[in-house]
Amino acid sequence: MALLVGPARLAAQLPEADAAFRAGNYAAARAAYTRVLASDSSNERALYRLAILDSWDGKLVRSLARFITLRRIDPRDPDIMVSHAQVLAWAGRTAASAAPYDSVLVRFPDRADALAGRARAIAWSGDLDRAEQLWRTALERHADNAELLIGLAQTLYWKGQAGLAEAYAARARTLAPEDRTARDLERVVRAVLRPEIATTVDGATDSDNNDFVAQEGSVIGSLGSELRGTLRAGWRHATDRGRRGTSYGGGGGVIAAVGKGAVVRWRRVVLRPQSTLLCRGCGARTRCAWAPSRPVRPDPRVS
Repeated sequence: MALLVGPARLAAQLPEADAAFRAGNYAAARAAYTRVLASDSSNERALYRLAILDSWDGKLVRSLARFITLRRIDPRDPDIMVSHAQVLAWAGRTAASAAPYDSVLVRFPDRADALAGRARAIAWSGDLDRAEQLWRTALERHADNAELLIGLAQTLYWKGQAGLAEAYAARARTLAPEDRTARDLERVVRAVLRPEIATTVDGATDSDNNDFVAQEGSVIGSLGSELRGTLRAGWRHATDRGRRGTSYGGGGGVIAAVGKGAVVRWRRVVLRPQSTLLCRGCGARTRCAWAPSRPVRPDPRVS
């Protein structure tokens, strides 16, 4: 009779743990699976779920130790292999994660989570061109898989192709509207593409009745998949005791991604002063490239 108590209790504890896990009550699930392991230290389902919970809690070393035990118990289970590879990648061991993914894909070449995990690990390793190719190949097999679309969008964003990334992120959001990763990625990409408009106003006066007021505006926006441009325009009006003058100017710049995280920046500034004031910089009275009334504070953004 004593020998029957253990199996009977285990049979009751596993459904309890599984129900808590499916309901999202992970604390109760962890406690129940731990009780299962206390009765049967090699119970595969309890070990697997605890390894998953450990990885979600950031306890990657403990999770990987459980996966090593699981792989000894069942070395060919594809679910265990894919999850093990995912945790290896999360732990920064992207090279080690390749072998489990490859082993699964040899047997199940259409398995979407393995295709996604392999491409993601390659992207995290820094080989974005190869990762993009893997994402696109996987999407040829699973065109409506949100995880694959998110992965491709993220890789394109890292490559500086925000316009393309937005299209794939939006498609992923349509397929999985409640997916938090897709939502956050779409917001980040759209923020990059959204034009930025800003303006500043400055002014000063002194006891000698030298006054000035100046305003500058700028627009920054996308010029294509790999270009981002800036356009600036400014106006300044100054007076002294006997004269007044106005000057204005504009400038622009372009930032281009050239790969491997490098960018090329080009900037051009055009000044069109119109002044009838005596310039203290050069002594001229009209059309001076200096300040109309007194030296202008340098703009550190203009090289």
